[in-house]
Amino acid sequence: MVSKIEFKTAGVVDAAELDAALFNVELYGDDLSHLDWCKVPGRGTLRVGELGVTLLAINKAHEFIFVFRGNCVEVILNNKVGLFPSFAMLPAQIKAPVKGVLLDLDGTCVKSEAFWIAVILETVNRMRGRLGMPPVGAFDRSELPHISGRTVPEHLLYCIQHYCPRAALGELQDLYTDIAEEYMQKLNAGELDIDAFEPAEGLKELLLTLKENDVKIGIVTSGLYYKAWPELKQAMDKLGLGEPKEFFDAILTSGTLAKKGGACGTMGNAIAKPWPNIYFEAAQVIGFTMDEREHYVGIGDSGSDVGSLRLMGTPFIGVAHGNIEQGGTKCMCTDFVGSLADVKDLLEKQLKN
Repeated sequence: MVSKIEFKTAGVVDAAELDAALFNVELYGDDLSHLDWCKVPGRGTLRVGELGVTLLAINKAHEFIFVFRGNCVEVILNNKVGLFPSFAMLPAQIKAPVKGVLLDLDGTCVKSEAFWIAVILETVNRMRGRLGMPPVGAFDRSELPHISGRTVPEHLLYCIQHYCPRAALGELQDLYTDIAEEYMQKLNAGELDIDAFEPAEGLKELLLTLKENDVKIGIVTSGLYYKAWPELKQAMDKLGLGEPKEFFDAILTSGTLAKKGGACGTMGNAIAKPWPNIYFEAAQVIGFTMDEREHYVGIGDSGSDVGSLRLMGTPFIGVAHGNIEQGGTKCMCTDFVGSLADVKDLLEKQLKN
């Protein structure tokens, strides 16, 4: 059985309780809730007033548990795969000159959520068919933080909990991989009526502005290579910006997945966003150092992106239309904007000394 964090919530945290050096209190709504207590496997139970803890809180989507000890904040990553690392949260403001930018792919650079949600829904319905259950018509919008913007294992564990209670994760993941490959083949053959892999509005202008100012650019995705590379390639072709490997300074996917028959996997996608590891790996390629961490900026549209970048110590610009607001991570953003055009306008002020 997969271990899990247990906790009891106790009302919304007031903005006045947050350290303005760590959180953007101007963006704060009802993002965080107090915790009476929090039991973390392997660590025991955390309570306010014990072990120096002054405040315990959790975001709306229950991805991040914040352990306040005065003006120091530890963030424990909560997830459905039973691994609970923790990281220090550091102050992070954008400093000129910006030397590097790390961009999320899905939802931020490429509009692909509809495609991958369709794959997950098809996976659920085929599994429900095997289990003798009726199909699901569609996911509710309130489920977006659980089926988009996180890792595939977490998406599928959510689906097991809510739609396929007798399914095994391994079986569902194998089915998902088969359907994803099937959908990719149909998409390439023009047989799917899904608006997939369209570059986001304002992406070309942002990328060219960064290039003109000698800013290093990295693309970082929790998507496996077989999924991520066609998305990026199609988007760059549509923008007329050429070969991604020539244009970008770093491209990092979550690797490949082990399959039956002896095929080996690499990183897979369990230890991915919101762990900061995947962004750290791309960041070191484009010259990132901890001493200059505020001269590097992350850009994304999901709570997982927010967590990854803020927990590696860099400022983060959140882009609307993902799950940042729904998931209660807006207050972790250094800035929050409506589009990549707004990102370009914001960064242009910080590109030079």
